[in-house]
Amino acid sequence: MASADLPSALPQPAEASAVAAIDLEYIELLHSMANGMINELYRPQPLEAKNAHGEVVNELDIVVQKYFARMLREKYPSHLIVGEEETPDVCDHKFPSSIPVDADIWTIDPVDGSKILQSGSAMCSTVIGFQRGRIPIFGSARKVADDMYIVGGRHWPVTINGKLVPGPRPYDPNNIEIAYGLGKRKSDEDKQHFMKQLGLVTSADKMLRPGHLSYSCTLLLQGEKDAYLSLKEEWYKFGPWYAIMTKAGFVTNIDPETLNINDAFSAWFATPEFAARHLQDGSELAMCMQN
Repeated sequence: MASADLPSALPQPAEASAVAAIDLEYIELLHSMANGMINELYRPQPLEAKNAHGEVVNELDIVVQKYFARMLREKYPSHLIVGEEETPDVCDHKFPSSIPVDADIWTIDPVDGSKILQSGSAMCSTVIGFQRGRIPIFGSARKVADDMYIVGGRHWPVTINGKLVPGPRPYDPNNIEIAYGLGKRKSDEDKQHFMKQLGLVTSADKMLRPGHLSYSCTLLLQGEKDAYLSLKEEWYKFGPWYAIMTKAGFVTNIDPETLNINDAFSAWFATPEFAARHLQDGSELAMCMQN
């Protein structure tokens, strides 16, 4: 039995049935099959359509989301399935305005980094998550370029290709490494102020804009970065990574209980010491990340 199959703590009674129902081998198989599709249909032409945030939707986003949704529906017919793209024939695109605390919900980001894939790089990931009500329980992601598989959550240890993640790297004030994201949610003035604040924390050569959440979180898990700060994220991908990153010992500004998960939002993951030193309440950097 793989280490990721072993719950790291007993679930609460209300979650026990949901946790028991998650078939990790099945989820890993879905990721593997989807990566095969992406490699086979590499660099398709983008669709003319754009999503609600004005982003071009790659054809593979639709293909992979339909595959994930249909397979999850077959396995979990009573569960709600919500995906990033609009595929009304197979799953929902929006979360209910009121989510029952005992609702079993799967989330899908079919291709995190599809714009990068379109440019000719396979540095993208497929992402699947499970939440009970509003609380992320489980997350999984598979990178297309190197087939790296990351899985973990509230009741499972975080592993990369079956090996336990040791936890956040030690804080070194002389070697602060930051990943960041901008997006189209905030004004140019807000973005300039955000970049100025990042520059007060570390030098430009120690800042990286990876292009999507999965790559950024992987850098944190591998001990290469102290924090990832993004002015625009979406719940389809953030929920699964919330389950993974908080289990791995990272902290965040996001509270799933109060966040409007149908809208884009600013978010960060960081080592606890980085957050305590640079993202404390009232700091300019923290204020840049307010929603």
